[in-house]
Amino acid sequence: MTGVRYGIHATGPLTFEASTSLLVSDREVYEPDGAGGVRRLGTANSYVGSAQVLVHLTVTGSRTWHGLAPFLLAGGGLTGDFAGPSDLEADFGAGDRYDFGPAMIVTLGAGTRWYVTDRLSFRLEGVFHLWRLTTPRSFVESVTELGPLSEHEWPGTVGIVGGVHLGF
Repeated sequence: MTGVRYGIHATGPLTFEASTSLLVSDREVYEPDGAGGVRRLGTANSYVGSAQVLVHLTVTGSRTWHGLAPFLLAGGGLTGDFAGPSDLEADFGAGDRYDFGPAMIVTLGAGTRWYVTDRLSFRLEGVFHLWRLTTPRSFVESVTELGPLSEHEWPGTVGIVGGVHLGF
């Protein structure tokens, strides 16, 4: 995943950030077979992008502890797959296709900045993302080998984010 984040220091421990990211990946395409099962059709390209607004709260305020400034962050925004439907899904009805987005995304995280000098710092954080995913009607109505599926789910991912800050 690649992304860009821009922050504006508000006051004391509070910073507001805007973030965009893009994940280039593959996804598996499945089709319900009508008998309660699913059939794997193949793999399709996926370009998952997101835009978020985050609130960043530095635990030590405007100070550091041995050059470290631990922080908490929370925010939200929109995410979606820019690739659209694949050729494998061309014959699917609207009720048979997963449409990933635009969907709401919520982010929680914690990390630290390490200030090497006044103009150079490194950032490392752990983040937890949740987004809303709607399950197609044909998957909800049948019990698959995956078990019963709910109409709306909130799948989550965990990630590690690193960055470098160069002040001028």
